[in-house]
Amino acid sequence: SEFCGWCSPAPTVYKNGTVGSRCQNQTYNDWHCNGVYSTQTCQQGYTCNATSGQCILAPPGQGDTLANCEANCHKTPPLPSNLSICVIVSPTVQQCQPCTDYCTNDTQCPFSYCDNGLCHGSTCTSQDKCNELCNSDTPPLLEGIWRGVMIQSGYGEGEYDMRFQKRTEGPQVTFQRPDGQISTGTLQTDSTVSTDILIQFSTGPMKGVTLRGGYSPWEPSDVTEQQAFFFGAPNSQEAPATDQDAMVGNGATVYAMSRCSAKAPSCNFSSVFPTYADDELFEAHNARLLADAADDVEVDPSSDPCQVFSTCSQCIGAPTGLCGWCTGEVIYGNSTPGKTQCAGFDSSGKPLDWRCTGVFQKEGCADYGCDWTNPQAPTCSVCNNSNTCTLTKDQCNATCTPPPPQYKCDTSSKTCLPCNITYCTNDTQCPGSYCNIEGPGPWQCHGDAPACATLPACNASCSHNQTDLYICNPFSGQCVPTTNSTPGAQTKYVCEHNCTSIAPLGTWRGVEVNVGFVKGEWDFTFYNDSSLHWRRPDGATFMAALDGLNMTEGVDNTISITGKIESVSPAQEIYAIFRIDNQGNDKLIDMLFWGQSNSSTPSDFNSAMVNGNTMHILNACRGSAANCDFSKSAVFPNEDTQVVQVETRRLTEIELFERKLYGK
Repeated sequence: SEFCGWCSPAPTVYKNGTVGSRCQNQTYNDWHCNGVYSTQTCQQGYTCNATSGQCILAPPGQGDTLANCEANCHKTPPLPSNLSICVIVSPTVQQCQPCTDYCTNDTQCPFSYCDNGLCHGSTCTSQDKCNELCNSDTPPLLEGIWRGVMIQSGYGEGEYDMRFQKRTEGPQVTFQRPDGQISTGTLQTDSTVSTDILIQFSTGPMKGVTLRGGYSPWEPSDVTEQQAFFFGAPNSQEAPATDQDAMVGNGATVYAMSRCSAKAPSCNFSSVFPTYADDELFEAHNARLLADAADDVEVDPSSDPCQVFSTCSQCIGAPTGLCGWCTGEVIYGNSTPGKTQCAGFDSSGKPLDWRCTGVFQKEGCADYGCDWTNPQAPTCSVCNNSNTCTLTKDQCNATCTPPPPQYKCDTSSKTCLPCNITYCTNDTQCPGSYCNIEGPGPWQCHGDAPACATLPACNASCSHNQTDLYICNPFSGQCVPTTNSTPGAQTKYVCEHNCTSIAPLGTWRGVEVNVGFVKGEWDFTFYNDSSLHWRRPDGATFMAALDGLNMTEGVDNTISITGKIESVSPAQEIYAIFRIDNQGNDKLIDMLFWGQSNSSTPSDFNSAMVNGNTMHILNACRGSAANCDFSKSAVFPNEDTQVVQVETRRLTEIELFERKLYGK
C-alpha cells in the first residue's frame, strides 16, 4: 500500500502511548517502531532459539533487531527430573523420598503455581542436596534455649520460647507458646551457605505446620546472645527474605530472642521447658494444660456480696466483716474480672473462687483524699479517684493542711516577692488554661507561678551575691535550678545548650534473665519526667522516680542511676545500671540491658544476675523502623483503670492471634 511500512516484531506505538499497527501509515506523525521497520521488501529480523540460547534469522517480515534479540535471548533450562524431598518419617527421623511437586500447569499446584516444571515454593532438590539437608544436624549458632517476645505488626503479647538441640538429644525443635502449650518438630538448614531454616512440627498444637524463615544474629549483652527468628505464615510456600519483610505481620512472625552467653555462668534458662525427652510426654503435658483449662469454672462476680463496695474504706468497713480490698484486679474463676476490687465470702463462708492480682488487705485503706474547695480550710474524706485519692486516713489528716504562702525571686532586686497563685479543683477556675490535678494536691492552674516556693526556699536561692544557676539532669535532659555551691552549676543559657537526655524513653518489652527469673513478658515504660513504670507478667504494676542527678557513666557506656519505688509503701530505694544498644539489630529495634537492685548498685550486669537482683533484656521499636509499634503494651502512670484495660486487651489479642495462627 502507498505510504505504508511494516513493523516487526510488534505494532508501532504513538507518543501518547496508544498502540498503532504493524502496517503503519507514514503520513501519520508521533509514532515509533521499536524493532525492524520494512518499507519496500520485508526484511528478516532475529528470533531466539531457546534450545541453544542464540539469536537466528527469522522469516521475512518477522523477528527483532539483533540487539533487542540478544538482550532477551536465554537458554531455557530443561524441565526438572530425578529430584528428591526430605520428609518426616518419625518425630526424630527424616528421609529423602522422590519429589511429587512436578507440574505442567497451575492447576497441579494447589495454593501455588507452576514455575518451570516445578510447583513454586517446592523444597525438592537434587538427591545429594536432599541427603545433606536430611542428615544435617542443628548448627551451634542455633543450639540452646531462646526466650523472648514477638515484635511484628499485630504481635501477640507474652513470652515465647524455642529450644534447638541435636537429633540424638531429642526433638530438634521445641516451641512453647505463652499459654504453655508445646510443639516439637524437625529442622532443615544449611548453615554453611545461608541462615534459612525450615521447621516441620509433628506434635502439639502446631502439628502438621511448616514454617519457612530464617534467623539473624543481633547485638549481644554481657550475659546473653540475641537473635531474631522470622517466619512466613504457617504452611506458606515462601519464606520472607529478611526479618524486615516479616514485620508486616499478616501471619508472618518475628521473634526477638535471647540465649544465655557462655560468659555468664549464672544464666540458665533450662527451667522454661519441662524435662521431657519423649514426644508422647510432651503431648501428655499439653493434654494436662487443656484439661486444667476445661476444668476451670467461670464464676459470676455478682455472687460475691462484697462486689457492691467500690472504695476500700466501704469494703473493709462492710457490716459483715467478711470483705477485703485488693490493690490489683480481682479475678473470678478462670478469667472473669470483678466489677470492683472488693472481694470476700458470703454469710455461709463458702469460697467464691476468686484471686487477687495485687495485695489483699483488710486495713490501711489508701482511698482518702483532701477536699481543696476551700484551700484555707481543706477537709479529708473517702473518695474514688485513682489519681487523687491515694492517701490513708492518717496520711490525709497529716497532709491536708492550708498551703503555706509562696514567693518568687525578683531577679532585678534579688528579693522575694509574694506569688499570686490560683488554687483550683476544676478547669473552669483556670480561664485559658486548665487545673493541673495530679497527686493529693493542692492543685494550681497550669502555668501559674511555676517558680514559686516557700519563703525560706526562695531566700536561699535569691540573693544579691548570686546569679541564677542551673545544673543538667542528664537522664531527663532538663536543666534544673541549683545554687552556686553545687559542682557543675552553670548559667541557664550554657546549661540549655549542652544538656541532652540519655534516658531510655518509651515502651520496652522483653524477659527477665536473672537467677530465679519470673517467666513471662515484662513491659517497661519510661516517661520524660524521669519516672519508670513497669508491669510484671502477672499484671502487677510498679512505679519508680529516677534521680538523674545521681548518675554515673562507666567506660563501657554502662550507666548507674538511683531512684525510689513510689508505688509501694513505704517507698523503696532502687539502684540500677543500664546500657542502650542502638546499633545493628537490622535497624528494627533498640535494646536496653537493665540491671536492678533494692540494696546497692550492681557493679556490672553479671552481678545483677544474682543475690536477689534482677536483670532484664528489653526491646523498643527504633524510630525509623516500619511496622513496629509497642504502644499497646505501654504501662500507664497513676491510672488503675487503664492498667486493667491493658490487661484485658492483651488477653483478647493473644486469643485472636492464636486462633489465626494455630487454628485454635
